[in-house]
Amino acid sequence: MGEDGWYLDGIIQLSKYDVDTESVNGVKGNTDGYGFASSIEFGLPLQMLEDKSISFEPQLQLAYQQMHFDKFDDKRNGTKFSEVDIKNQNRILLRAGGRLEN
Repeated sequence: MGEDGWYLDGIIQLSKYDVDTESVNGVKGNTDGYGFASSIEFGLPLQMLEDKSISFEPQLQLAYQQMHFDKFDDKRNGTKFSEVDIKNQNRILLRAGGRLEN
């Protein structure tokens, strides 16, 4: 936290996925995957009144997320029906907001 009350906050998250699927017709599949997410947020509380009874804190956040899954075959009784490819997922989020506090 800075001298003027500003802050910078960040996170990093790693995830591992083990996915089992089964349709209503008994077709099954299994795949593995991983995920990565990171976020950084900046805020600065501003006093709105001289007695400091109300403050407004503008905030700005940038987040990134990626997910990747291996290709897999869906099967029933050992018979392959199709190859399933869950495409890589990449997302970027920019959030601007604020908090009013008294």
